[in-house]
Amino acid sequence: MKIALDADGTVISEYSMVFSVLTNLLAKCSDVEIFIISARENSVRSQNMTMQELKELDICYDRLILTDNKQQAIKENKIDLFVDNQIESFNGVAPDVCCLL
Repeated sequence: MKIALDADGTVISEYSMVFSVLTNLLAKCSDVEIFIISARENSVRSQNMTMQELKELDICYDRLILTDNKQQAIKENKIDLFVDNQIESFNGVAPDVCCLL
């Protein structure tokens, strides 16, 4: 199963402890891949800053994707479950992807 989590307002939020526990548990499952997908600028500086934030929050993930097109990243990576704090992010996501707000 491929799970995508939004960064800002979702994983990096007042709920970061919940996502830390969740991602650490999911990381132990051999058939689960965790993606962090963010609309942050796709630059080396932003990538490094985001990785540092995720490390400080103890968020486990397999792949970090910074993009202005989350829907395309979800499609290209064949994501099964997508969690985001903005309902607009679900527009254009294939109907076979489970979306959680």
